[in-house]
Amino acid sequence: MSFEGLDSPKLKRFQRKITLLSAAGTFLDGFDLTVIAVAMPLILNQWDIGPGLQGLITSSAVIGSFIGALWLGNLTDKFGRKAMYVIDLLAFVVFAALTAFAQAPWQLILFRFLLGIGIGADYPISATLVSEFSSTKSRGKHSTSLGAMWFVGAVVAYICGILLAPLGPSAWRYMLLVGAVFALIVFYFRVTLPESPRWLASRGREKEAEEIMLKITGKKVVIKPNTNKKQKLSDVFSKSLFRRTFFVCGFWFCYAVAYYGISMYTPTILKPIY
Repeated sequence: MSFEGLDSPKLKRFQRKITLLSAAGTFLDGFDLTVIAVAMPLILNQWDIGPGLQGLITSSAVIGSFIGALWLGNLTDKFGRKAMYVIDLLAFVVFAALTAFAQAPWQLILFRFLLGIGIGADYPISATLVSEFSSTKSRGKHSTSLGAMWFVGAVVAYICGILLAPLGPSAWRYMLLVGAVFALIVFYFRVTLPESPRWLASRGREKEAEEIMLKITGKKVVIKPNTNKKQKLSDVFSKSLFRRTFFVCGFWFCYAVAYYGISMYTPTILKPIY
């Protein structure tokens, strides 16, 4: 296959656009997962809920993210990068908006869970699309920028909380609704992106891949059928990769327990003090 054209310096602007829109999804992930922590003290003032329900409200999106990353990541391989890249943003818009209008704790838990499925899906989708469009020299730089934008989204969630808190008891609803507004903007721009030519080639759609390569590089290329062996999920647990898989999973498990365990409750912990 001939994807050397993606290494051309002329494509830097296009590749930055791909990275920016993917990073915008990671930004939304950070915002939507963190904003519930900012909103929780106000929710507790409005609804009389115990520690169990409070825990479900804060963790429902994280649980949904786990399912979305496992389930929708596979669908991305089946139905295409762009299709899932756009659909998961629709989940951000719809379910973030519904959380703002929840009338009972169980509704907030349900909508946050469904929002979390979209959040979890966006991690593998965005990372894959950035990797497949980036040049070999800048792939690492573009990929790491996705993680950085998560924390930008988390900071913006706190800023929105500070700005919207004076609106009164229902301020938490506006905080959650902001996430839907951000997602709608990102959705508008994501629709304009092309399908990944690498994915098209992997599905035996070489002609379509060649057309996209011509469109983005301005050069006609011939893409040969993909003869590489199809990888399976079980391969990451093979003898040669098991140690790496164990290390990466172990690291992220420890990180997630420490980070989310504190960050999801920081405003609630500080409320009696400040």
